[in-house]
Amino acid sequence: MRALLVVLFAAAVFAMPVNETEAEAANGCPGTCQQDSKYCSGHYESGLCPGAKNIRCCISGSSSKCPGTCQDISNYCSGSYTAGLCPGGNNIQCCTKSPSPSGSCSCHFHQSGGITCSASGGGSYTDNSAYSGASGSTPADQCKVSYGPLPRGSWSIGDPYVDPQRGNPTFRLTPHGDTCGRSAFLIHAQGRSEGCICATQTMRNFIASNHCHTLTVS
Repeated sequence: MRALLVVLFAAAVFAMPVNETEAEAANGCPGTCQQDSKYCSGHYESGLCPGAKNIRCCISGSSSKCPGTCQDISNYCSGSYTAGLCPGGNNIQCCTKSPSPSGSCSCHFHQSGGITCSASGGGSYTDNSAYSGASGSTPADQCKVSYGPLPRGSWSIGDPYVDPQRGNPTFRLTPHGDTCGRSAFLIHAQGRSEGCICATQTMRNFIASNHCHTLTVS
């Protein structure tokens, strides 16, 4: 009899419902629950994951209906947005990239400040507020790690990508020559610089939409 009671008690315990709120939260995320400080290829949704407020659901940028990337419309899109093709709120729409232009686009950055990009098909844009290097640095400091401006020479500009800390779009720079042993440079949003080029949103949008891939630093 005692053994039977133990079995019945154990069965009752396992049959108890799991906390409904937590179960729904754990099962409500169609993507990955992670800290929202981490990169997400799509967009974040709140209230779908258990844990602290910074644990949010990262929903992949791909969608069966969206031929491009599902993302927040506040982010840069090199083509155009289309509503109704992505899961989430009205602010999450499908970004379809525009085709690459037939010409080329190159940029010229001055260590003392300012960058100009010109597309072969016509059109150019200048951002005189662009800068590189820590406050107080000069072109003579180009070899000072984490302080001086981007070293002079030729560089390749990578494809645009989203960086949660440095802005959208952000670009990686690849050198073609001596960089005084310095590396890992970017073109990103304005803020602290240890040698990366900090440019306005409009300038970075121009680089992305015109597929600028060549950079000269003087």
